[in-house]
Amino acid sequence: MRAAGTLMKGEAFQPSPRGVVIYFTAPDIDGVLERLRKLDGKVAFPKTRIGPLGFVAAVEDSEGNRVGLRSWQ
Repeated sequence: MRAAGTLMKGEAFQPSPRGVVIYFTAPDIDGVLERLRKLDGKVAFPKTRIGPLGFVAAVEDSEGNRVGLRSWQ
């Protein structure tokens, strides 16, 4: 089974760091966070181990929305 989705923009939608967080698989979270820092991006929370399920981190996009990252390493 595959997941599908869409990004929407409209007057009824307001960017927010408190809404739903979508997690994307990132084989190299450290690399993503390093590139983000070089571009003056914001890390919402750093790479964190989630036990045997790998690692997660979250960043804020240019509009203030949180985006999650997940990896096994």
